[in-house]
Amino acid sequence: MNRGNPPSSAAPSGRRRRGVPPSAAGEGKPPERRRGPHPGGKGKGGRRHRGPLRVAAGIIRDRDRILITQRKAEDSLGGFWEFPGGKLEQGEGYPAALKRELMEEIGVEVVVGGLFATIRHKYPGGEVKLCFLEARIVRGEVQAIDVAAWKWVLPSELGNFRFPPADEPLIKKLQSAPPKSQQTGPI
Repeated sequence: MNRGNPPSSAAPSGRRRRGVPPSAAGEGKPPERRRGPHPGGKGKGGRRHRGPLRVAAGIIRDRDRILITQRKAEDSLGGFWEFPGGKLEQGEGYPAALKRELMEEIGVEVVVGGLFATIRHKYPGGEVKLCFLEARIVRGEVQAIDVAAWKWVLPSELGNFRFPPADEPLIKKLQSAPPKSQQTGPI
């Protein structure tokens, strides 16, 4: 669901928020249930997995506006805004993870396009690899299912919202890119 986060607690559903390395899941809190491989943690079968936490996030546009979502207050970095998406599960690729997470979080089906950006970010608890993929909604209306809120914003407005540090390079790239209405070609 969410990504690029510094240490925090688990989501109430028992799922860690996207991008929170397991060693940063919150001090003094009971261990949470984990699904799939996570860097530095144990995956299915008790095997240790190494490497960055892998996250897929969507760049979803409506003309010149971009969809952002707000994390629930009880989640890691509660109240921060982000680009919707989430952690890859074991054996899952980035496009499949993005499709699954968008359906779970905001209730939409998407067609995934090309890679917009890849960002690696180190937090005290581990490293996160974020792959931002272009996506287009093909079915459903955006709704706040597993997010606090959502908004369509212009790239120039992104600076008005509080984002996780891992998203900063992406925001700069989006703000320097020409408006989608001036671009041609597929998503």
